[in-house]
Amino acid sequence: MANMSLVKLATDLKQSQRRLYSTESQLIQAEKLSAIGQLASGIAHEVKNPLAILMKGINYLERESHPNRQQLARVLCMMKDAVLRADKTIRDLLDFSRPAPLELKPAAIGRILESSLALVEKQLTTENIRIIKEIAPDLEPVLIDEHRMQQAFLNLILNAFQAMPNGGQLTVRAYPDRLTETDGRMLVCEIADTGRGIPKEFVSRVFEPFVTTKTPGEGTGLGLPITKTIIEQHQGRIEIASEEGRGTTVTVVLPLHTRRGDG
Repeated sequence: MANMSLVKLATDLKQSQRRLYSTESQLIQAEKLSAIGQLASGIAHEVKNPLAILMKGINYLERESHPNRQQLARVLCMMKDAVLRADKTIRDLLDFSRPAPLELKPAAIGRILESSLALVEKQLTTENIRIIKEIAPDLEPVLIDEHRMQQAFLNLILNAFQAMPNGGQLTVRAYPDRLTETDGRMLVCEIADTGRGIPKEFVSRVFEPFVTTKTPGEGTGLGLPITKTIIEQHQGRIEIASEEGRGTTVTVVLPLHTRRGDG
């Protein structure tokens, strides 16, 4: 009996130690994210004003005449693209460091998915990407911030698009489900691509800020962390399954019939 008690005690101690290490790791990660958020906010405010001045200068020069008008237009276009990319990075940093309060109201997820797709549908079809829509009819409205949820879905659609540089298939699904006995009724949205997939060593880190598999200039590594924040503000969850060379499926789960705070 004494030996059995010692074995049980040793097992309990090991389990407690694992929980302690897990909690410690989560606290360290939370502290890192907090520091990154403060840093991002400070940098964003410092850079935003110079970018605005640069854009005003470019807009002025575009209106001015020039002997070599065609060459000037090309140079200004390059400058404007660079400023717009930098401005998007700054806005992403601000979104990440200081998420805005949600403006919640009942909305149809199907319509939001459709409107998100519509923003880039022409670009997708031009790049030989086939779009499959499997959105269940008569989905119940969900209490959400439409603008923020559209931002989340658009991030996911653009990620899928960028993962298929040689074309492929993008599938967008939405359906009600009960994932477990304790989940209650859920709304499930899936965005799946047949692209290059995510390297195995990166899959567990895709929601960390500034972690990206994209080439320099394509992304900041903030799109998925921002998307995760938006989903969690709605008391939902987001999961990624990916196999390198075969594609990626992102699953967003939102609770139905649950009044949510603004996080």
